[in-house]
Amino acid sequence: MFSDTLAGLSIKLGGRLSHEKATSENPSVVLRHSAANPTVAGALPTRAYSAAGTRRSRTFKDFTPEAGIEWKPSRDLLLYYTCSEGFKAGSGENASGSTIIVDPETIRNHEIGVKATLLDRRVSVNFAGYSHTLDGLQLNKTISGGPTGYTTIFQNAATPRPRASSSRRSCGRWTISGFPARYAYTDAHFSDYLMLDPRNPANVAGGAAYNAVTNPDPIAYSALGSGNIQLAGNDVRNSPRWSWNLHGEVDAPLSGGNSGQFTLSGDVSHKSRTYFSEFERDIESSRWFTMVDASLGYVDASKAIRLQLWVKNLFDIDRPASTFALATGRLLGVTYLPPRTYGVSAGYRF
Repeated sequence: MFSDTLAGLSIKLGGRLSHEKATSENPSVVLRHSAANPTVAGALPTRAYSAAGTRRSRTFKDFTPEAGIEWKPSRDLLLYYTCSEGFKAGSGENASGSTIIVDPETIRNHEIGVKATLLDRRVSVNFAGYSHTLDGLQLNKTISGGPTGYTTIFQNAATPRPRASSSRRSCGRWTISGFPARYAYTDAHFSDYLMLDPRNPANVAGGAAYNAVTNPDPIAYSALGSGNIQLAGNDVRNSPRWSWNLHGEVDAPLSGGNSGQFTLSGDVSHKSRTYFSEFERDIESSRWFTMVDASLGYVDASKAIRLQLWVKNLFDIDRPASTFALATGRLLGVTYLPPRTYGVSAGYRF
């Protein structure tokens, strides 16, 4: 009886040894116009040279193990647990004169899940719950200072941040249609992160000028610390709390059996509010949206000829896809999701 109970039990063990070398070099030349040397009649603008000798390198080593256990008590049910670690080497800060190569990112992951099939394998249900702890999250942002008036800094988040989330996927399939769906809830936030705010006026004028060589600490750079804020509890970038998607297809064979078939398909996806920066400001975010894509395809009986009419973003949803804060002048750049697009695709298989 004991051996029968363990018949569907399996254990996996593994690991990865990483050895990476990062090299960074940031000499730069800034070309600018001046009244004393105008850019007319072939004259060159004035040149401002940053500090030379910025070449640096760091070597990163890490061992990331993985262990897991799976139990399959029946052919229609699988239970599993996985514990793993991940590693991302540090890289150089792309700022004028900077010699900084940030520390690595490491992540520890725990995941538990269930995979099941029901109704004579016509419906499958998958559930996964997982928790991530990420150390040294690598983030970039711009602050004022440097030879062009602003500098892009690259840094590790001050302390680890926990991330806990769960997802569920269920799908059912019939003879001529299928409706797979996925639902996810994610709670990803900082546990402790003290950082200056690049859009705070105190950090645009009034603080000691940021210098990647002599004053590389962005917190020390801010005016008497007045621009620093604690970001504990704020959501991590690009991590909506709720998201789901639904896909559906219906096949319609043409009469005669040798005439091929049409396939009507659609995709519906949803995301709740998404913040594009760790400061969790509405202006640097996208409010919730639901997007629909659809297509009508045809394939002949030999499956050699394929035609498809398609449309993406059917209802022309207008939402930001990302934002970028530029400290100088407290400017904010925005890129948007693609508008409604449509077209025809054709293919022939030889």
